Order: sequence, then structure tokens, then C-alpha cells
Amino acid sequence: MDEVGTDGVFEIEVYDGVLLLDTHGDVRFNADGGTKDLLICAKRPVKCLPPSEQIPGGLFDVGETPNLYGFVRHIDGTGIDGLTVRLARFTFDSVSDINTAAVGDPPVYIWDLTSLGGWFKFTGSLSLPADLLVNVYDGTGTTPWTPGRSCYQLNSGPNRFEIYLCNESLRGPSEFLRISIELSKALYPSASPHPHYTGGLETKLLDCTMEQLIWLSARTHWPLKHIADRARAEDLHNTLEIMGVSFSAEDLYGLLREGCPKNLRALLALPPSSILAAHGRAKRANVINGMMGDEDITDALKAAIAISLNEEAKDSLGEILRTTAAIDEEYITAICAEVAGFTGTDAQLWTNIAAIEVEEEPIPTEQVDEAKRLIQIATIGLGSAPVVAGIITELDDAPASTLGTWSMATWGSVATAVDDADLPLGLAGGDLTERRNSLARLLNENAALAFPPPRFVAGWPAPRSRQL
Repeated sequence: MDEVGTDGVFEIEVYDGVLLLDTHGDVRFNADGGTKDLLICAKRPVKCLPPSEQIPGGLFDVGETPNLYGFVRHIDGTGIDGLTVRLARFTFDSVSDINTAAVGDPPVYIWDLTSLGGWFKFTGSLSLPADLLVNVYDGTGTTPWTPGRSCYQLNSGPNRFEIYLCNESLRGPSEFLRISIELSKALYPSASPHPHYTGGLETKLLDCTMEQLIWLSARTHWPLKHIADRARAEDLHNTLEIMGVSFSAEDLYGLLREGCPKNLRALLALPPSSILAAHGRAKRANVINGMMGDEDITDALKAAIAISLNEEAKDSLGEILRTTAAIDEEYITAICAEVAGFTGTDAQLWTNIAAIEVEEEPIPTEQVDEAKRLIQIATIGLGSAPVVAGIITELDDAPASTLGTWSMATWGSVATAVDDADLPLGLAGGDLTERRNSLARLLNENAALAFPPPRFVAGWPAPRSRQL
């Protein structure tokens, strides 16, 4: 910067083609006429894995080393097929297409990107060095893509072009499709040319060991994390399908790549809005095409949560409601379905539960009251059906508010009644006795918070009115 008047504060931006990259370091500096060494770090986008740098086998003939070759890609890293690349020789005064030569002149310098993942070459011999302009056109060869224009001063070859375009209409295959095709090639090498991934890939991925996933990563040149997420997405899809819930492996892969939990229960515990946001990000980054819309995903989540709430597990809502055998099974299923899709207040939830009908038979009032009592007990009992059962043994049919009057000795009896294998995870203590003591203390504290003694409640100050 030796022009006159360049003193002042400057900001440096770094681009990959037309894509502005995130940077840190000496991105802002004060130019005061002195010499400065600047250190700038740029973070390349990593949402999508770029195609393999290996040049396609069909691009070069045996023994051929063309002077000019390269690729055209979308800025997300996917190769773009079906475009036309042309060269033009240019000077200060003029630009002239090289491929407009008359018949009998040297070969035409044009390459139609048909099925080579965006790679192209220029055949024939071109006198180098030369100042050349690279133009990228649509499939008809008539409409230029301006971001694809690149100027080069070429010396004796070979010279490689790397051209990136930013246009949603030119977006290539999704990351999910590309990784699936490469896995299919590795597992079914005889099923060439693999225009799509081969049937049977899903079953193969379900049975893969860690050693096999590592082998697939090495063979396909995809990172192990991507391979593992692809296999896990297939496993989640299969699990949901067995539950009767339709959720595509592609959409699940997008959620995993966006950092959503790989455990189904943890995934279903996320707010639907978080899952929809992650799905949208995966689509925008071309990780997935997105087979499911927002409404489809919401319906699938609601169905999966309802089934998960009613499964035979120690911490499921269904098992807690079955503790006293006082609620009919069909109403337990209906309550779980109501809870799964509900986002309002507690009062509104119980109003909805009281309105439940199964085959035109309304849920009895006493069963609604029992469901409410069991859920209150479960909030104290760490959401564990075995612990709730132990509490019920002592409580019998008394209201849940009675728990606030229990002594530590009573809570110790509850903890002792829980089988060793059914003790909740995460309890403090080095042996079973210490873990049971920890459980008794937690239950006592929870009950005191949920149902404080009447004398303590009476001591609370009344809320003060405020004059606006």
C-alpha cells in the first residue's frame, strides 16, 4: 500500500471464490506508513465434504497430460455437471473465444460437464504462456455464469483451474446421497456404475461393527464421523420404523450432522423447534435434500414421543401410570399420546386429559384423578416406576400431599423396598447402602419442596398489591 493517503484503519476480508470466510487475527490494522507483518486465520466452510480430489478415471486418456484441466463446484463443495467451460484469449483491448476457430484450425477448446462430477479438460495443444479468460456457461452454452469468470496467466502446463459458483439452481447432489453412493461402491463393487446407492446398503449399515466402519472410512475417503452418522441414521430409522413411525434415514442424518443427540430418547427430548431448526440448517448446507416437511417431522416426533412415553421402561410415563393398576390400558395409551404433543399449561393439559374418549367411552373421573396423583408422586420419585411403586406401598390410596409429612425413616423404608437393579442411576455412594441413603434423602427433599408442611406455608408473607 504505497498510494498517497492510505494512512488509517483498514479491515481485511478473505474470500473463497465469492464466499466470505470467517476470519480472526490481524483483520483490522492501523496503516501509519510503516511496514507490518499481518497474521490472519481463515476458517473454511466444513458443512459439506468436498468431492474426492482424485481425478475421474474417464477424464484423461491413457498417457494423456492435458495442459489445462480443473473442476467447477458449488461453494458448498459439490461438483456441478451439465455446464460448459470455454476459454478466451484476452488482452487489454479485446477478448476473443478460442473455440470460435474455423474448420481446420486447432481443436475446439470446450468441455461439456456431463457425468464427471464437475471435472473438465481442454484437449489439443495451446501455445503457452498466454493470458486466458475462463468462462462458465449453462448447458446450452449461451448464458454465462458471471461468478465463474476467472483470469489466469498460464505458463507451460499442466495448469489446473478451480472454479466455484454461488447459485442455488446449480446445487449438486446432497452429502447424504454422495456418501451413500460411495458406501454402495465399497460394499457392492460389482454393481457399477452406481447412479444411486444400491438396495441392501441399509441392512449392511445396521450390522456394521466399529472395525467395519473404520474400513469403510478408509475405503471411501470419508471421515469416520460421517460414516458413523450415516450408519446411526439408518439404525434410528429402523428403530422408528419398528415403532410404526415414518422418519427417513436422510432426514435423521441431517439432524445428526447438525449435532443432535444420537440416542433416540435424548433426540425425542429436544424441543420440536430445535429439531426443525437443525433440519433446516442441514437442508441449506446441502447435507440433505430433505424428504420430509416441517409438518411431517412434527407429526413423526409426536407419534414417536407418545410410543416412547408408553414403552415398557422403568422411567416411562406408561409404566408409572400402570403402578396401581387403577387406570385402564387404553386410557394410559391415550394419556401418553396427549402428553406427547402438548405445549400448554398444566391446567389445560388436565382439561384435555379429562376430555379423552376411547371408542366413544369417556375416561372415568377417578382414573383422571389417579393419573394426576401418580404423576405428582413421580415428580418426587425421580420419574422412576419402581420408586413410585415403593412409595405407593407406604402411601396406599392417600393423596400425594401426604408425602410432605413423611419422616426420613419412612423414606428409608421406601428406598429399601426398591430392588438393587431398579435403583435410579446417578445416586451418590460407593455401595448399595449408601446409594439407598442418597435416594431416601432426595425423596425427602423433593417431598418437602413439593408439599411443604402447613405451618411453613402459613408463615409465607402474603403477596403485596401494587398500585399502577
